[in-house]
Amino acid sequence: MKDNMRIRVVILFAIFVLLGVLAASLFAATTFSGKIRIQPTWAHSKVDVTTVTETFPYALYTFTHTSGTNADQMNLLWHESVTISAKGTNDFDLDGLVTNAFGEALDFVDVRLLFFSASSTNAGSVNVGGGPGALEGWLADVSDLLILKPGGVWFTCTPDTVGYSVGTNGGLRVVNTNATGVTVTIYAGGSDD
Repeated sequence: MKDNMRIRVVILFAIFVLLGVLAASLFAATTFSGKIRIQPTWAHSKVDVTTVTETFPYALYTFTHTSGTNADQMNLLWHESVTISAKGTNDFDLDGLVTNAFGEALDFVDVRLLFFSASSTNAGSVNVGGGPGALEGWLADVSDLLILKPGGVWFTCTPDTVGYSVGTNGGLRVVNTNATGVTVTIYAGGSDD
């Protein structure tokens, strides 16, 4: 009798734990907050009779954001590092066809942060932009290209509530014009509302 009661208690406890896990997964939320800070650690000196040094104790750029869809907020982050084959092209559609680190499909309404980095081991430059369905107002024409040289980066951030509108124009195109493969890392942050 006592064994039956213990079994029932264990089963009930297991059911409550399972229901708790299920409820938590149904109401799970993804948030995205943080800070971007670009701060050089340069030392600029001139040696003559005396040494004069210019230091840079301040950030060139700082953007602190909370999770959300208003100004100074983002709630979506996508990033990917890809190797593009010789003479190859990769199109990335931010209108529902990319996923975050948790495997969730992202449907950007606007993009407020873009970062591109070309590997220093790339044999040549990489073209970004010029593709069909480019972000509204950004490299939308086929002749609009951003050229990333090996080891180079390109970064833009628009912390207002508009950013670069995605709509049905959510494409980012990366083209390898080289005879060997290249590696590019891309970050996009924005909102879904």
